[in-house]
Amino acid sequence: MSNEKKKFMTIGQIDATGVRGPHEKELEDISNIKYSIFVDLNMEKLKKIVEEDLGAKIENIGFNEDWTITIEMFPEVNIHLSYSYFGDEFGNDIEAEFMFYFSGERVYWVPGEDSATFIDIVMDFIEGRIKNETPFEKEYDKKTDLMKRVLIQREKPFHLLTENDKDKLASFLGAKVWKTSDGWRFKKELFSKKYIFKLGWVNCN
Repeated sequence: MSNEKKKFMTIGQIDATGVRGPHEKELEDISNIKYSIFVDLNMEKLKKIVEEDLGAKIENIGFNEDWTITIEMFPEVNIHLSYSYFGDEFGNDIEAEFMFYFSGERVYWVPGEDSATFIDIVMDFIEGRIKNETPFEKEYDKKTDLMKRVLIQREKPFHLLTENDKDKLASFLGAKVWKTSDGWRFKKELFSKKYIFKLGWVNCN
């Protein structure tokens, strides 16, 4: 689909709160923290990271930005990281900024909280590759109190899943989904299929 025909949204429009929400502030903070990494970055190096490591692309989506990284979060859920360099044009300490846009038929299906978290992960990943840091594996056998609360809050939909939902869920996630004797398993490949996210849910009732 051409950019002219795409409908781009902001995280505030996805949250649809009518007021400035915490996720807008979160993305603004990400921009303020990360933009300096990109100010003098060699574009060939960035292009290689984006295409080969992220499995994404650099393009221009028509917001007068210098460039935009477009990455698929899920099928029909696209995230656009748009970078603009200002220099000292505005006479403040902000040389550049990122604006974050969203597009796709299913973009409404993903909460702003999850989209903001994914952007944070992507930006951390790019920073690590720019600095030539070695990626690391992270296991979540030990869960923080915050993660435990999040998992409890989001448990209810898993109880409603049936075998008939498997194919539709796999299609939405762009992942492998299978039913086990006591729950569900999910496996999704990320970033040029170099990284694997695994999730298991067990019905304890």
